[in-house]
This record gives sequence, structure tokens and C-alpha cells, in this order.
Amino acid sequence: MEIFRDAQIYSSVKTNMVDHLEGKRFKSCHDILLTAWQKESFKKDKTFTRTYEQLLPEGKKTAIEGCQRLMTLRGGKGPATCIAFFPGTRAIISSGPDANVLFHDIGTKGPAKLLQKMKAPVLSMAVNPKGDNLGIGTEDGAVTLWSIKTRKSTLLHRHKGPITSLAFSPDGRRLATGCSEGLVKIVQLPGNRTETIPIHEGGPVRALSFYSRGHDFAAGSDDGVIRFFDSGNKEYVNMVEAHALPVISFSPSPDGRRLASGSADRYVKIWERKTGLCKMEIKAHEESVTSVLMLPDNRNIVTSCEDDIIKVWDPENAKSHLLLDGRGDGICSLAAGPKPHIFLSGRQDGAIVLWMIIYRLEFD
Repeated sequence: MEIFRDAQIYSSVKTNMVDHLEGKRFKSCHDILLTAWQKESFKKDKTFTRTYEQLLPEGKKTAIEGCQRLMTLRGGKGPATCIAFFPGTRAIISSGPDANVLFHDIGTKGPAKLLQKMKAPVLSMAVNPKGDNLGIGTEDGAVTLWSIKTRKSTLLHRHKGPITSLAFSPDGRRLATGCSEGLVKIVQLPGNRTETIPIHEGGPVRALSFYSRGHDFAAGSDDGVIRFFDSGNKEYVNMVEAHALPVISFSPSPDGRRLASGSADRYVKIWERKTGLCKMEIKAHEESVTSVLMLPDNRNIVTSCEDDIIKVWDPENAKSHLLLDGRGDGICSLAAGPKPHIFLSGRQDGAIVLWMIIYRLEFD
């Protein structure tokens, strides 16, 4: 009887949602959806997900209500320390210490395919904004550019030390590379003209980030310091003693005004780009922060940790919306996903998880 009653309720909810959606009564449809979905702890449901996807373009995102584990993609034998999504495709790329660059198709459930075998472990990776080139940095100091169109790779240049960070400029015309020797090189594409910026005093450059406009960038180093550079200037214009331990990860806000930094000191901090002032600090985890990601909503932040925990934060009040179990012996990377409300996490066991953020929506 309980099963029959639940089936009747579900059928009624589905009918009401479809009726309101077709009649463009988006608020009523949204209210029914959230009420029903919350009772089910936002578990997977094709009808609910399809309705939510149709409502998203019609409403304005406000508070985060929940999160759903959409899909888990099988990876390689080593940790997925580097992951990236190619915009405009179904392709997710992952790599790590085993030096295998893997291709995952989110449209299939099959195993990942070997894209390329590098000569040394992969330490850093970045996709350009247009989604046609992939930068790969390896332990032997090589920086390689891989084209999704030609499926061929080109050696751009070499550092003497391992490549610890990579970042493309917003227009895709520059690739910043950081190495363990405390050097940043800016490669102009095409043509491969390179300028070198030494910051030896900081130690290995673990994090690099351009902003949403221009070629200004920031570098985070092992000394816990963040250095802000203007385009064409080899001397930093601002320097902040950001963390007590190495800076591990950067993520700029979509509007280019702020920068999130994650560190081995377990803190995540938000920085104002122009002034270098710390706008917010959060003790995010009990162990080292492995990655930080600012969501496209320009407000919320995702953080990951070696203890297998992912948290979603509202930095305005330093409170965690969500605490997610990675289920993979540790989370080692985060990346933007195929849609603004989806993000990726790379696990120690090599798998990649796609997560869907569920927002409360407002309608005019």
C-alpha cells in the first residue's frame, strides 16, 4: 500500500509540474519541484532533473538548496590530480603521476581512453577558453600544447625544473607557466615568443591565474605569498603574505574582481584584485586544501581536501552550504563542468565525479 501510495503521489507531482511548466507558470512549477525533491534528498530522478534544467534559463539563481552526484567516470590507475573540461564538447581530460593523459566522454559510461602518454608525470594542466588547446606541464620541465582539432601535440618550451602550474589568459593568446625553480614564463600564442619573470625568493610557483579581462595575472608560491602582476610588467605591482604554508590553488571570480586562494594551511581566502585586500578568510578543512573553485554564479566557492570531503561555501557569511563525500580516498582536484551549475572533482583513485548544484530560483 505504501508503494502504491508513493507512486500515486509521484504521478500527481509529475503531472502538476508538467502542467505548470507548459503553462509557463514557472514559480509554481519550481515550488512543487523543490518541495518534492527535498523530501527525496535530491536523489537522481530524470523527471526532476529535466524540469530543473528547463527552469534554469527562466529564473535567477539565489540560495543553494542541494547537490546531486550526477555521474562517476572511471579513470586510470593513478590519482586524477589534473582535470579539465573542453568547452563546447563532451570531453573531460584527466592526468596525474602515471603520465597518462586520458579522454573521458560524458555521453558514455565506458572506460577512459588514452589520449597521450607523456614522458614524465603530469603536474599541471589547463584548457584555453575557446576549448581548442590543452596545456600540459610535466615533471621533466616540458610544456606541451595539445590541439583537440588535430589531435597532435607540440612542445612549446622547457623549464629546468618541474612545471608546477599553468594558466591561459582569457583570450587564449598567452599561456603562463610556473616551475619549481620560482620562475614564471609567459608564452605568446601563436609564435611561442616567451618572456621570463623570476620570483626565486618565493620557491615553486604552485598557482597561476589570469583575470577575466586583459593579461594581468597572479602567482602563488611555496612561501605562502601571492604576487600580482600587470600585463607587460616583470615586477609585481602588489604582494600579500597570504598564507602560512604554500599556496596550492587559485580560482578567479567570473567578473575578474576577486581571486580565491587555497593553501596547505587549511584556509581559503578571497582577495580583491585591485587592492590585494583580503575580503574573507575561511578555515575550510581539517587537512590541506587541495583545490578551490569559484562557481560561475560569481558568489559561491567549492573546496576540496585530502580527507575526501568537498564543501560548498557562501563566502559572504563564511558558512558551508553543503558537505559532500567524495568516496574515493581523497579529492585532489576540482574543475568547472559542462554547464554553469555542474562541477567536476578528481579523486585519488583516478575517478572523476560530476556534481550538480541545485539552486532556489526567483522568477519575475
